[in-house]
Amino acid sequence: MEFKFKVGDNVIYTKSGEESKLATIFKKRSNSHQPCYLIYKIEDKTAEDMVTETELEESTKSSVIDHFWDKFTYDGNSLTASNFIINNILKNIGNVNNISWGPNDDKSKYSLKIEGLNTWNKDKVTN
Repeated sequence: MEFKFKVGDNVIYTKSGEESKLATIFKKRSNSHQPCYLIYKIEDKTAEDMVTETELEESTKSSVIDHFWDKFTYDGNSLTASNFIINNILKNIGNVNNISWGPNDDKSKYSLKIEGLNTWNKDKVTN
């Protein structure tokens, strides 16, 4: 049996009648000799089993990062920002190399850089 996706791939999961969700392939499965998957829905942190390939489409690591980057607010607290990056982005994009993240020298901007993908920047929000 051939599988379109491999474990660790980011995908978009669309269940009939529901909004599309970003997900990660956790395990390959089989149902009547048809490829299925156990997936982890990134946005609501739940799993779904026996998902068919027709319910999935390819996604990118950048799509996952963009999704969470839009929700990220940098207030100058580097520890909070770093925890956000680790828990929401790095844990959900699988294997990547040459990653760096952190504030600039005056802490006015926070950046995430992944070689070969992109650099994401967020200006510090002042109240």
